[in-house]
Amino acid sequence: GEISTAVFHEVPVVPVPTEDFTAPDESFFSSLDSVWSVSAMASLEASGITLDKIEKAYRKVMTVPQFPLPQGGSVQQQEVVVAALISQAKIRTGRLATTPPLLSGSSSLMPGKRAVD
Repeated sequence: GEISTAVFHEVPVVPVPTEDFTAPDESFFSSLDSVWSVSAMASLEASGITLDKIEKAYRKVMTVPQFPLPQGGSVQQQEVVVAALISQAKIRTGRLATTPPLLSGSSSLMPGKRAVD
């Protein structure tokens, strides 16, 4: 639902796939109706999110340039990806949407971890 909502509201979405990511294919889209339980789908539909909107959102996101993240890569390799994402965010908006205070003065950044001075 989050991807569909973001795409519908024109929020920039940047795919950051890891090594184990498999892009959705026609087989995925043809079985999309089996991904969610009946109750989960009812909750999504109550929020205006239909299977059609989900499919359109996924298809649109897959056309956006991706920033592959090497999970098993070195900190330096991961920092290159993070720097590229930050650069892309600045290009799109002219500024960063948020500047987390925990990044100031940090010497390294690992996705999913707090920065350490």
